Amino acid sequence: MSCDAIQERLDERALARTLDDGSPEAVELGAHALRCAACGAHRRFLVALEAALDVPEPEPVAAAVVAAALGVAVLALPLVVAHAYLVIEGGAWLLAAWLPAPVLTWLGAVYLLSLALGVGALYGLIPLAVAFRRRASWESG
Repeated sequence: MSCDAIQERLDERALARTLDDGSPEAVELGAHALRCAACGAHRRFLVALEAALDVPEPEPVAAAVVAAALGVAVLALPLVVAHAYLVIEGGAWLLAAWLPAPVLTWLGAVYLLSLALGVGALYGLIPLAVAFRRRASWESG
């Protein structure tokens, strides 16, 4: 069997996670890898790759943490809505003498849209921030 064929068989066995299963084919491939520098280097690479990929998965987030995060997010929404209402009403009261009603309505709508996009982006980034933090702590420990 050629070295290319041996390396293909090593690849297949590595993908099947049977590189060192003690079967006659694994023993034969291992013996060839001991004699051949190129196949030996390829086999060592596959063993190192398999070891690197055998890192355990991080544990899922506890339900209590998810419930607490959702509770904080839901409690903040009335404050955001009240703030938007006060800004729009206050702005309309202050600017009513200088700007016509359609312009004030348009300014209020633009403000609400920008606020909705900002709050939506903030709430949308929370899961990404949690995942980033968990991955960083998982990789460091």
